[in-house]
Amino acid sequence: MKKSASRKMQARIQPLRRHHRLLVVNGDGFCCYARVKLQYRCSMVAYFGRLVDRRDHPIRVCFRPPVPEIALAAGYLDRAVSMHLKGEQQEAEALIALADKPEIRQWTESIWGKDSPYVQRKAVCGTPEVRPLVQRHVRMPTSAEILAIHQRDGFNCRFCGIPVIRKEIRQKLAQDYPKALPWGRTNILQHAAFQAMWAQYDHVLPHARGGDTSLDNLLLTCAPCNFGRMNSTLDEVGIQDPRLRAIRPSTWDGLERLCRLQVGNIHV
Repeated sequence: MKKSASRKMQARIQPLRRHHRLLVVNGDGFCCYARVKLQYRCSMVAYFGRLVDRRDHPIRVCFRPPVPEIALAAGYLDRAVSMHLKGEQQEAEALIALADKPEIRQWTESIWGKDSPYVQRKAVCGTPEVRPLVQRHVRMPTSAEILAIHQRDGFNCRFCGIPVIRKEIRQKLAQDYPKALPWGRTNILQHAAFQAMWAQYDHVLPHARGGDTSLDNLLLTCAPCNFGRMNSTLDEVGIQDPRLRAIRPSTWDGLERLCRLQVGNIHV
């Protein structure tokens, strides 16, 4: 193969009984697969990146690092709740509207959107198959289990670390500030920050693969990290099990002080 362009590859063909998949990873972490069918295998050298075998799938802590606008929006929302509790509704409404940033929506869509460049799946031998609905256990955690998850994980995504907010808090704010906090039926009609920071209770071994709803198999995550993975296992998407890392301390309270009655770390 000739070096006619900087992004072309050199290939050395070797016989192989079955097709083989190679993962191209460039310096920015983007991934794509090169597949060679039938009896050939390409050992390729990419000028713009590197090639690794599918068994050497790079392990990441999350699909994509958070954009800085998420932390900025969290600061706005924290101040908005403080203003609301002081009775300064006009200032609170302005801050909630200010947190609805297009950069956050772009980050979210880049992870859970169709054909995401950040979510690459691979087949892993020995992983459970997707079960029919009739063979699945109870999926959603109870209120007591949700309380226990927050007492353990706090109010930050265990994968990417962004602050998260329970839907009950969002719903209360949406009632008081419907113009500043839109929540329509489609993604584009929903407040970008509250959409990305929507607290989820994710199964480490997916529920569809036979994972139970025990505390050991449940993690607090944001919506993009949850819906980006869907029914795939962590190995299939090349994401490290966050249970292997210590939980990072945080002062973020999930805006729970908005509600009056507190049960443990959860306000209801």
